[in-house]
Amino acid sequence: MPKDKIVLTCGGTGGHVYPAIALAQELSDYQSVFLGTTDRIDGDMVRRHGLPFYGIASSSFPLWTVVSGVFRALGHLRRIRPQVVICTGGMITFPVAIAAKLMGIPIVVLEQNMIAGRTNRWVAMMAKQVITAFPGTVGLQKAEPLGNPVRKKFLHDRWMDQLEPILENQVSVVLVFGGSQGARALNQTVLDSIPQFAANHWFLVHIMGDKDYRSMGYSGPIQSIVTPSEKVVGVMVPYAESMDMLYRCASVVVCRAGATSIAELLEFHSRSVLIPYPHAKDDHQTANAAVMERAGRSIILKEPQLKPASLIAAIELARRLQLPSSTVGARERIAAMIRKIA
Repeated sequence: MPKDKIVLTCGGTGGHVYPAIALAQELSDYQSVFLGTTDRIDGDMVRRHGLPFYGIASSSFPLWTVVSGVFRALGHLRRIRPQVVICTGGMITFPVAIAAKLMGIPIVVLEQNMIAGRTNRWVAMMAKQVITAFPGTVGLQKAEPLGNPVRKKFLHDRWMDQLEPILENQVSVVLVFGGSQGARALNQTVLDSIPQFAANHWFLVHIMGDKDYRSMGYSGPIQSIVTPSEKVVGVMVPYAESMDMLYRCASVVVCRAGATSIAELLEFHSRSVLIPYPHAKDDHQTANAAVMERAGRSIILKEPQLKPASLIAAIELARRLQLPSSTVGARERIAAMIRKIA
């Protein structure tokens, strides 16, 4: 018997795409179809997880061309005939939501940040249900705070097979990554701090981003960090899919305060140092980080204060955090609500 279908639509960043993939994994009793941008990373990310994806329009299309996006979305929705359309943010979701509204298909909005994005605020006015990651999310009314879903299955990096046994033998592992919104300042500070990492016997796993990794002349998937005495004190990689394994091995995580990173820190019960991206729209990463700090889960370090000494001090503080009980289950809670609507 053919499965009922759902459509998930998301903008071209990991913060919008990964929660949608998490829901598709949990809602395996439905056939999930993704609608997104034609010129961003969302299509590649979705297809790597074995899920169907169709592009609607460029991520930079101006508001006055929404009409053409609506017609493209109408064509896809008439062919797919989904029971529900789930919008996780990004401008591309707006024409899809309009098309769904015109066809009488229920719309669910999922907002990941403490300060709601502009498009989700618009789409929420057409939605049957609005779900937020945090209670009291700014900009959305009558929302249900159910959390932000994390994937149940992560993709695997081959280089992780050789790294995992090394990580399991370390006393303390510090995982550092900057996210998709820029990490040059963080990357440089971490590189300048390697002598202090080595002196503290912290093994460093540094996910640099492809651009900075290549700029250092590295071409392989993984690069060892070696002291003058030829001791390996860490590794650098351009990108990592095996984040679940890295979270489990890490004593402290140093990262931005994007919504997906926050959700994963909660899912894997990780101590963290959060360095909010200072140019995020509405400074929503600072708001996200403040929630984690108030909960006793994270130490905030503002980028203007980011130096080797302040980074090492923040990691020391994070190592001493006594974490409260972990709050998990967002994926299951949200999926249950969607099943009721569908």
